[in-house]
Amino acid sequence: VAPSYNGVAITEQSLVYIGVKGDACLDGVVGLEDASAVLSYYANIGASLPAAFTDDPTSDYEVLAYFLADVTTESKAGVNSDAGNIGLDDASHILTYYAYVGASIDAQWQEIIPSLKTLPGSLWEYKANNA
Repeated sequence: VAPSYNGVAITEQSLVYIGVKGDACLDGVVGLEDASAVLSYYANIGASLPAAFTDDPTSDYEVLAYFLADVTTESKAGVNSDAGNIGLDDASHILTYYAYVGASIDAQWQEIIPSLKTLPGSLWEYKANNA
């Protein structure tokens, strides 16, 4: 089926990246490896060493991994900035999510991190204000 809008064929294409919140390793699963990757990133920054989640810190995958790993502030910059940063709290929340899933508890990020409900421009804020 060819896509169209108002009867006009759409020929443009876009590359869209989709990920799982908390999945710093980009393997599609939130697990211990992701918390470990966040801790390593945080430690490298603290030691003034290069920090990256992927083999190419300039790639779109790096920006995606950073966004998914930054579970508390969801920074879209792809690096630590005033808009958000990778911290110990991100690793802790990822471990909490992983523990919930392991215990067969319905893991919901907005319950693990209540501040998401007031994060400006986030899906969580939208859902909280339009429930």
